[in-house]
Amino acid sequence: MEKSSRLQRWFGTVPPAEEAAGSRAPSAIDTSLAEARRALLEAVAPCTEHHRIRASWQITQASSAMELWLLRADLFDYLAQDVGEMQAAQRIALVLPCFHGLVPAASVSLRQTIRHRSRATGLR
Repeated sequence: MEKSSRLQRWFGTVPPAEEAAGSRAPSAIDTSLAEARRALLEAVAPCTEHHRIRASWQITQASSAMELWLLRADLFDYLAQDVGEMQAAQRIALVLPCFHGLVPAASVSLRQTIRHRSRATGLR
């Protein structure tokens, strides 16, 4: 197996031949991606209709775990505009466990980042 095809499968950009042929049941990664999508959609539920529609479209169009992971910034922006930064940070933090094992960056906790920033600025 070629190294690039393994990397593409890891990031979810190219399905394995068996998945492309539809010859087997959904994998754990497929299930995890579905859970991550559901969690992201639930996270943006309190947004305005415009932001919810836009976020839903972005979430459903993402073809890999990494694309979903990178959407967090956009979703945070929508939430912050509609419900405030604190609530946005809390809602995004609730989604992080869904990415465990899907993307390497998911091992960094948003709570640790928030704590670090609040200590640096003197906020609690």
